[in-house]
Amino acid sequence: MKPGAKFTVKLVAQVQEGWHLYSMKHVEDGPVATRIWLAEGQPFQLADAIKGSPPETLQDASFNMEVELYEGEASFLLPLQVAAGAAPGVQTLAVNASYQSCNDKICLPPNAVKVEVPVTIAR
Repeated sequence: MKPGAKFTVKLVAQVQEGWHLYSMKHVEDGPVATRIWLAEGQPFQLADAIKGSPPETLQDASFNMEVELYEGEASFLLPLQVAAGAAPGVQTLAVNASYQSCNDKICLPPNAVKVEVPVTIAR
């Protein structure tokens, strides 16, 4: 991949049976929305908005409101671009995600994960 090139990364979340996580749509006084962002200080940037797979829309008894959520699996497409001045060689793409998992009785505290992937930048 050359400096300035655009590419897409697919981030997939496997959701344990009986649990769900919420979409990226923020709802006032609702559950914690899934959030995805790039770590600072790397030669990659978002080229466009992150797109998630279509969530389910349900009435959530825990929050007494309609929410968007994922069960089983959720995928997110990150349209990225290599920075124009990126150094050649292997660089680490670091993607951060925060989310909240709930079942039909309880919600766990929000959690955060970091996914790192090597990307080779051409000369």
